[in-house]
Amino acid sequence: MRQERVRPRAAFGSTLSHNGAENPERRKKDVFDFHCRRLLRYVDASMSVRMKLSPPVLATILVAALALASCGGSSSGGGHGQTETSISGVNFSAFVDGQDATRGDRPTEAQIRQRFQVLVGHTDWIRTFGSTNGLEAQACVARELGFKTAIGAWLGRDASANQSEIVSLVNAARAGCVDLAIVGSEALFRGDVTPDALVTYIDALRTQLGSLGIPVTTVERFPELRAHPEIVGAVDVVLVNYYPFWDGLAIDEAVPVLHDWHLQLKSLAGAKEIVVSETGWPDAGQQIGDAVPSGANADLYFLTFASWARAEHVRYFYFEAFDEAWKVSQEGPVGAHWGIWDSQGVLKAGRGPVFEGCTVPDTWTPKLIDGPGTPTIEFTSVSPIGDLNGFARGRVSHVISSAHKVAVFIRVRGNWWTKPTFESPLTSIAPNGNWTADIVTGGVDEEADRVAAFLVASDYHPPPCGGCPSLPADLDANALARAEFERVPR
Repeated sequence: MRQERVRPRAAFGSTLSHNGAENPERRKKDVFDFHCRRLLRYVDASMSVRMKLSPPVLATILVAALALASCGGSSSGGGHGQTETSISGVNFSAFVDGQDATRGDRPTEAQIRQRFQVLVGHTDWIRTFGSTNGLEAQACVARELGFKTAIGAWLGRDASANQSEIVSLVNAARAGCVDLAIVGSEALFRGDVTPDALVTYIDALRTQLGSLGIPVTTVERFPELRAHPEIVGAVDVVLVNYYPFWDGLAIDEAVPVLHDWHLQLKSLAGAKEIVVSETGWPDAGQQIGDAVPSGANADLYFLTFASWARAEHVRYFYFEAFDEAWKVSQEGPVGAHWGIWDSQGVLKAGRGPVFEGCTVPDTWTPKLIDGPGTPTIEFTSVSPIGDLNGFARGRVSHVISSAHKVAVFIRVRGNWWTKPTFESPLTSIAPNGNWTADIVTGGVDEEADRVAAFLVASDYHPPPCGGCPSLPADLDANALARAEFERVPR
């Protein structure tokens, strides 16, 4: 394992002038040339790769490469102390190759320290997930090395284990090693706790921390926070996980849709700060919908997201610090490939531009799709009957994406059902007009023979269908446009 700080610019060759001082213009050119060559090699690697890249993706990659010429300089800030050459925060796990959290392996304090030392100078904040089983030392070691700390107490279905986690977190807080206390990470999404129980845990932790003045929160995905505003109301700061990859979005749609999610959550959170607690893109593994894991896509997502966060003044914890092989058992092959650094602590070459202060132009602010005209919606592809990983994809025109959504329904055995779920009945639209909806989320959804899509205002609440004999008339009354698709067997 490498213990020394990894310096991203070492990969770009010498950037010193004759008097020994660093030459900023040469450094920018080295960064630009290196990453242009890398991206173009990716595009030209093989005909099979080129065929998988849509024109929007190619355009986005080239825009990103050109934007790399603007690197470094004084801090443009996102506030909160972030510097031009560090990221706001990173999700940290101390496990190394050969260890597995699910079988009870325990990192040593020396191991934790070695892992943290790799991150020194690259990030301001560290976020952790658990506080027992060898993880007790994380908070104070991180504090000793100069990090701000967001320390987590893991919540599962074992009430006794949950209490042990909270006790350990409280002890670290009383030792002066905690800046933000987090109880639970996607516990509601996993079904490990109920909304009422989660609020009780949050309130109880706040009481135990007493007069320490440490803000208390939990971490959930955007759909859970949207469906349970009482969780947003219970926390001191809102922490949200955004994962365009797991939603099957193409790389060029990822940050624009994330931006739309964030705007929706801001309207729910009011004056409370929203921090992105997790987001990322894997560089290998299985494809999910239109989301392709690759080195080039992971590099581009990191750069585009970091640019968005800086421009929108949003604090974040990027997922994740290091590759972790043990997560394959939880997520499939993709689970081992989320790190900014590899499992040995070496910075991945394409992640360097973010630490060089590079940014890309705004590609996330929505514009009127295809200019003025009558709003339309169409299907571009729908998975066949019997596909257990079914998606419906389409496009809309002549609307602003952030102001509109798509309401999707499927017909199964003669009755209609809301998709993707009752909790998330609307599908976001990317700035280029594309939309993707998961239409197989339970039961016998794969048998659906017909799919209907309605273009509606983003604040519209479609009537739920859990076996409706016909589609509610309210949909046509409120839709700007509609489309239907007859599915065929494989």
